[in-house]
Amino acid sequence: MGKKFLDTNVILENNSDLTNVIISSKTIEELESIKSNRNKSDEIQYTARQAVKAIMRDKPEVVVVTEDDYNTLSEMKLESNNDNLIIATAKRVNLENENSVIFVTNDYLCGLIAENYFELTVERSGEVSQEGLYKGYKTVTSTDEELAQIYSKDNYENIFDCLVNEYVIVNDTDGNFADVLKWTGMNYASVYNKNFKSRQLGVCKPLDTIQRMAFDSLVNNDITVLYGRSGSGKTTIPLSYIMQCLESGKYKKCYIVYSYETLKNQKTLGYVKGDDITKKLHSSSIGNILSTKLGDMTEVERLIMSNQIEIIPTAELRGVEFSSDSIVFSTEAQNLDNYALKTLIQRCKTGSKLILEGDILEQCDITRGVGLFRMIDVYANHSCFGCIKLKNNYRSEIGELADLL
Repeated sequence: MGKKFLDTNVILENNSDLTNVIISSKTIEELESIKSNRNKSDEIQYTARQAVKAIMRDKPEVVVVTEDDYNTLSEMKLESNNDNLIIATAKRVNLENENSVIFVTNDYLCGLIAENYFELTVERSGEVSQEGLYKGYKTVTSTDEELAQIYSKDNYENIFDCLVNEYVIVNDTDGNFADVLKWTGMNYASVYNKNFKSRQLGVCKPLDTIQRMAFDSLVNNDITVLYGRSGSGKTTIPLSYIMQCLESGKYKKCYIVYSYETLKNQKTLGYVKGDDITKKLHSSSIGNILSTKLGDMTEVERLIMSNQIEIIPTAELRGVEFSSDSIVFSTEAQNLDNYALKTLIQRCKTGSKLILEGDILEQCDITRGVGLFRMIDVYANHSCFGCIKLKNNYRSEIGELADLL
């Protein structure tokens, strides 16, 4: 394996071991600039200081940017900014090392430029490939003997090799549906088989076996991730559960966390007048999401004024603490980067429930470090974590046509 050439963002994210790697002199300049930039947060300045200390400690190979790197960008008609200079330096080092260097970044656009313009081998740090992404369940064929073994009270064998809290759709040898079960780490257990009911949203029934798994995860796990295509129920199902919990008194409050991220490549309408609630409901998609699901904007405002729900932009997460008798619901969570998602999790007290939903496969509006990829990869097999990839579009036939574009 060749040496790794690290982008600045990679060092900021993880600098536990910088031995035997290569960095650009531009990376050191960037880190020094962050340390003294008053417009940067205390956290990012602290992270930059730690990164500089790690460089001093591990002494990675530092390659100085030269005039040749500037000339390379000029010939390619690319802007001479820090990102491009770092990539150009990596390209030069790669040629000097017989094309054995791997460029490591968690910046999506940098990765594309490095691959498509400079023909570098790129490794995207902290991100998991969509291919093979854990979906929270598997489908198996089982013999009558295996089914009998599963249902035995004394059976503790993980015969389907499932992760903890992974679901299994069991078909018989003729291909007919037999059951859906969950591996608890001790045995295969039955799955929650009730509807969600509330005055606010009425009765919400699982429309397929996969949605039934989502119901079970919401009820039984401290953290649930629901991801899937538009119209699959990834927003409606959690809100139905949340309304049931609030009305029954199981939880006292729901914090709805969202980012200001707009639809990719689209512009906002600009400044929004009004009080804090009005700005939050009309400055991003959150107002439309909630009013569509809960009835109208007046009903959303009533729930806010009665202190049943509170809307928290990710920009205001610092200093927030989510109480043990609350549910935290992050909608459009595909737009949370690793840092925002980590901050969100750190704010949850023991006893609170965290639910995240999003379309991480098609509707990401950020270009780097999608936190849900990392979360699913790291948390899978943990006793408090559940994840379900919802599949079917139940919204409309028109919605199905969108998949053809």
